[in-house]
Amino acid sequence: ATVCFFFLLRAWSENHGQKATKPLMKSTREAVVFACRTLSQQPSVLHCGIACSCCEASIMVFCVAWGPALGFNSSSENGDGDSLRSPLMHTFAALMSAFMLGSQAFSILARS
Repeated sequence: ATVCFFFLLRAWSENHGQKATKPLMKSTREAVVFACRTLSQQPSVLHCGIACSCCEASIMVFCVAWGPALGFNSSSENGDGDSLRSPLMHTFAALMSAFMLGSQAFSILARS
């Protein structure tokens, strides 16, 4: 891993984009006012933000709450005496697949 790190450090050139000649916003207050104005004038931006927040919240709830809740099932044991684990990896994979399929469906519908 250390060899790979030093290889990447030397070989990877990062693309930081073009530097802006002047800042778009002069202060944080101006940026917040601009964001609030955009949200009030374009409700679709607000709706998109709410949808993204709900999706991200569901991932966080899954990662934080479901792990301990579905951990070991002490009432059932297999023949070796090991506790059977809940299929967290399958549940997480299904959740991620649903996000990917939803993203692909949106891309297809947005084109038409």
